[in-house]
Amino acid sequence: MADQDEDDEGTVVIPDEQSGLWTGKTHNETLSIGIEYAKDWKMIDAFPYENYNYRADAIKQSFSVSMEKLLYVHEISANERKITVHHPETRKILGFLNFDKGKGCLELCNYQSQLSRKALKMGWTDKDSKDDLSGKYGEGLKIAALVMLRDASYQTRITASGYYWRLKWKTNDKTVVNCAVTKVDAKDGNKESPQNRDETQFRLPNSSQDVSIKIGTVYGSSGSPLTETQAKQWLDIYLYFDCSGPKEIIQTKYGAVILKKELKGRIYLKGVFWGKAPSSHLYKYGYDFYRGRLDRDKNWNASQLPDWLMEVWGEVVKCGGNNIDTYLDLFQNTKQNWLDIKGASTRMSGSVAKSLWNRLQEKNPQGTKFYHVKLGSDKRIQSILKKEPVPLSEELWKPLRKYTSLKTPIEYQREKFIGSNTVKIPDTPYCQSFLWILRATLSLYNRINFEIVFKDGDDIDLDICLDVKPDKSRLLLHQRYMSFEQIHRDKGMDCTLSQVRNSNFAAKVQMFTCEHIIDYLQERTLVELDRNKITTGLSIADEERGDSALTFEIKKCLKHMPRMIQITHGRNNGELRVSWEDSEAGTFSRIHNINLQSHIILHRDSTCRHKHSEHVTRRDKTSNDETADIANCGCPQKIVSSTSSDNEIIFEGLVSTESYFPKISRAKTPIAFFGFPPSPMKPTSNKPSTEMLTEADKIKNEDFPKATMFTATSKANSKENLPVQASRMDKALYVTPCKSLRDRMSYDITSVEARLEKSESCRKILRQDVEKALSKIKELESNFDSLRIEKESLSKQLKNTRSEKTRLTQLCELLEAQKMSNYTKSKAATDALGVKIGDLNVKIANLEGELKKTRKDHTAQATQLETSKKELDVIKSENAVLHEKLSIRNIKSSATIDLKEAQATIDKLQKKQGEMKMEIGQLKADKEILEEQILQANNQIERANMEKNDAMAERDEAIVQKNKSVETERAMKSLLQSEWEKDKSSGEGSRHVPGIKRDRSPDTREQDGINDGVGSGDRSVKKVRRETANIVELD
Repeated sequence: MADQDEDDEGTVVIPDEQSGLWTGKTHNETLSIGIEYAKDWKMIDAFPYENYNYRADAIKQSFSVSMEKLLYVHEISANERKITVHHPETRKILGFLNFDKGKGCLELCNYQSQLSRKALKMGWTDKDSKDDLSGKYGEGLKIAALVMLRDASYQTRITASGYYWRLKWKTNDKTVVNCAVTKVDAKDGNKESPQNRDETQFRLPNSSQDVSIKIGTVYGSSGSPLTETQAKQWLDIYLYFDCSGPKEIIQTKYGAVILKKELKGRIYLKGVFWGKAPSSHLYKYGYDFYRGRLDRDKNWNASQLPDWLMEVWGEVVKCGGNNIDTYLDLFQNTKQNWLDIKGASTRMSGSVAKSLWNRLQEKNPQGTKFYHVKLGSDKRIQSILKKEPVPLSEELWKPLRKYTSLKTPIEYQREKFIGSNTVKIPDTPYCQSFLWILRATLSLYNRINFEIVFKDGDDIDLDICLDVKPDKSRLLLHQRYMSFEQIHRDKGMDCTLSQVRNSNFAAKVQMFTCEHIIDYLQERTLVELDRNKITTGLSIADEERGDSALTFEIKKCLKHMPRMIQITHGRNNGELRVSWEDSEAGTFSRIHNINLQSHIILHRDSTCRHKHSEHVTRRDKTSNDETADIANCGCPQKIVSSTSSDNEIIFEGLVSTESYFPKISRAKTPIAFFGFPPSPMKPTSNKPSTEMLTEADKIKNEDFPKATMFTATSKANSKENLPVQASRMDKALYVTPCKSLRDRMSYDITSVEARLEKSESCRKILRQDVEKALSKIKELESNFDSLRIEKESLSKQLKNTRSEKTRLTQLCELLEAQKMSNYTKSKAATDALGVKIGDLNVKIANLEGELKKTRKDHTAQATQLETSKKELDVIKSENAVLHEKLSIRNIKSSATIDLKEAQATIDKLQKKQGEMKMEIGQLKADKEILEEQILQANNQIERANMEKNDAMAERDEAIVQKNKSVETERAMKSLLQSEWEKDKSSGEGSRHVPGIKRDRSPDTREQDGINDGVGSGDRSVKKVRRETANIVELD
């Protein structure tokens, strides 16, 4: 292809508006962009736009291949570095990038592509509606060309659609970018299209079918060559020119995970590096996102980073295998909170969570590992669950809990406890009385009906669990609650009864009386209800009857609940004796002289069997049902004032063929618990009564007056006279009274003996009451001592609590002072960091200025070196001509004078040649020094940028409270900048006032002399020619 260095401004053609191409041979078009546009852009910023437009986006549009599937082949030799891009399936070559080290030129090419002339217009783009393509503002190509010319004088030429597009400064105006478009010769285009070629192999671009761009020294020698260092920096910007392969990148349709350690925390957008993530040191990997765009100022929205990360990692998980392990490692390292997984707990989908859980299960085939999140639960997992604890990050724990069957340690315990063996409930007095009291307690819970089940959970550290199901709810208890000895082995369940019994080796406890166990179970039941999100309490009716607090009402009912209810036969036919213990009534009677009343109903088993299992009685405040002798159900009832702990009552006139059972509760209370009732019993029949016989004899003999008989237990028959009672008794027992004196005497003796026996029994009962009273007095004394000790202990605790409160108050004051001190230090550190960042910015600006100046000096010296070499070649050729002429003149003439003059001339030339060699050597040394300085300046800039990035990262963490002041500062800076630009523009306008002629500086004339080929070397050649002419004349 022919490279042209002319401007070709002579021919101007009209563009073809429909095809977007030019129809003539040559065309010049001025870009509507000035030298001051995008002043903050550097070459490192411009190259990504060249790379985007002429590689990634064009390949996607031409071949419909997604970015993550492209194949890259690297070829590195001594003179060039070539990267070819291939189709993932056919291996067809789609484009290439080639850097020519010798020429200093970088070429990018896309096969089978076109470029419209509209691309030269600012704001035009065909990618604004395509999210998978980069660019939407239509200015990247134009700004990139401007920066290449402004910062380094790199030549830029595009070959497309059969034309050369040469981007350069406008003639006589190096402030405006111009595009000279020249039609490619037909012979040049035909050389690039060999027939029957292998489409997988590299080929040169075709000017009419492909689009290529060259940057650096493209044509002639006026452009600056692109150095290998600069080219490497550019190539490092693009991810796939720097690293590739499955061991370093995991690719998905949304982006790629970069596993290379050196690239962690780096963010790439569609393969091009745009910066480091905030707090990049807290990222384990780097990322390349295929979606999303930058704004006009090349900034990307960091707030979208968690969403992009979740999209990419979600696709990684779908790949399965070791890729899932890579993601899981981020969650299992709980000591390092990687920002790669920040926000995953709220963004992770159910399918991803299930895939991660399945992978964890595959890595735990024996089930010996237990995954958990809370710290401090390792001991529970090891000692109770007998498993190996494996901690997980909370970012993974929450979605696993939401979408999978992952359980906490306590949930696993509950599941194991629910699945343990069910134990049959024994028919022992202790267990049955315990169940009665527990069921009475639960019966006050509103809208809750539990089935109590005992479980064999010896290897599970759990004693109560609520198993709630739609059809049936069960309260599961450990089997040790069925035995007094087993439940009191736990230190938390120990009580006075268990301690005394163990020390005295007392007999087995038959009845349940430990209300502290009921209190514990009630608290645990409420916790279980809350765990299952079940609200309970007293019903509205119960709240109206009694107290509104459930726990208080339960404790009150337990305190007044009768115990040890027994039923026995009476001394007479049709009688049943009912006895019970009421310790609360005895306490009230002895201490307060108040007699509490008990309500006793003797139910018939045939009609009221269902009432045997009733645990609670509820009475309306205005009801008078208790005052009647017959209950609502038709069974006899009585109200008895309890004056002691031991109470009894006799029911008479009962049917001997009917079974009866008693139900006892506190009388005249809105809510009360029934005591545990005994089994039903029938009264005796056909048994003669001694008292009945005695009274019958008295009635038949006229010696005894008529009297009224009062029974101790019944008030209903007290109004009947004695003859009527005796007659009814005789008829009932078929007894005929004796009329002889002897019989009456014997009967009186028998009656006396019976009364003596009765008095003796009463004496024994009194003696037992005295003994019980003494034992209770001793118990009260011991309770008093324990209460006194407890009071002293509470006093000490109160004193310690007050001292602790004082200490905590002082600690709070100290913490408040430290808080103010830390705030002051933080503010000072923030200000210091701001000053440091400003210094670093100034340092970077100075270094960049020095680098630009050094590059310009290096370019000037390189040009001067080339010129000196050319002059040296000319001198050498002139010297050879002079030697030849000198030898001819020696043959023609032997004149000594001419020879001396010629020899003197040759000596001068040789001396000048030596001086030129020394100058060339000095220039080479200066060139090496300049290159070394450039390298040092680049290193300093890189270090300064690293320091700047670190300082900015620290500042970002420290200036959360100073955002408003920073925004104000930025506004002031922008205002000052605009005023400075106005001042500068007004100053430049004054320097270009028409009519004022400016002298050119010596440097300008010297530079023009170098560019025009007229310099000191040419003047030396002219002088040699004049001296040679004089020699010829002398000859």
